[in-house]
Amino acid sequence: MHPGLKEEFGSEHHIHLYTGILPNRSVLERLVRAGLDEIRIHPPDEEWSDPVGLRGVLEEAKALGLQAGVEIPAYKPAPQIVQAVREADAFLNLNELEFSETNFSRLRDEGFLPLDLGCGAEGSEEMARGYLLDDIKVHYCPSRFKDAVQLRERLRRRAERTSRPLDYITEEGTIIHGIIEGKKDDLKSALGIIDGLEVPAEMYSCLEGRIEIAAWILEEICPDLEGCKCDFCIIEKYPLPDGPVVERIPL
Repeated sequence: MHPGLKEEFGSEHHIHLYTGILPNRSVLERLVRAGLDEIRIHPPDEEWSDPVGLRGVLEEAKALGLQAGVEIPAYKPAPQIVQAVREADAFLNLNELEFSETNFSRLRDEGFLPLDLGCGAEGSEEMARGYLLDDIKVHYCPSRFKDAVQLRERLRRRAERTSRPLDYITEEGTIIHGIIEGKKDDLKSALGIIDGLEVPAEMYSCLEGRIEIAAWILEEICPDLEGCKCDFCIIEKYPLPDGPVVERIPL
């Protein structure tokens, strides 16, 4: 923490700290002297069932004049965390469990599924409702209310890492490409025309039940594909496996 933040922005400038450890009183006192206003404890998952020392740290922080609470993702019950918050008269912040580039595979392997829109996990909001009790201070933050710029940049980074030459990356971080859909024999006919037109191999991809192709190429060669009994469209979608389609434009 920069010692001059209060001097630079004024005494009303609010500074809060997230931490996954339980600071002792000496550390808390140093934080207060440095200008900290609020502390939010993030207990590791393995400590949720037995958060030893959590209540004491929350009480000491409050006694030193800090706003004190716990912040956790809403994906499973945490009755012992709730009890520690209740007894310390602290607050509890719940975040909707959210998929990101770094945790997507792990969450999926653990059985979580992303919502159709946004990065939240299915069932997280319903789980959070179970924490809304009358005798503790609870705040819930859904992923859809998070900074839109942050989400856009996250999507762009993923798109830049995973996109193919046939994908066009938009300013919003979505990807655009063309789709040719049809029966097996019809797709085979379409593929023959594509090969005959010498479309570069990296600009299309043959998948089960469809051919994905650069959007600008599909628009150019649509007249050549008129004899194929296929459907043609341009789609815009999130850069995720089976990501939700934002827009679908038939050709």
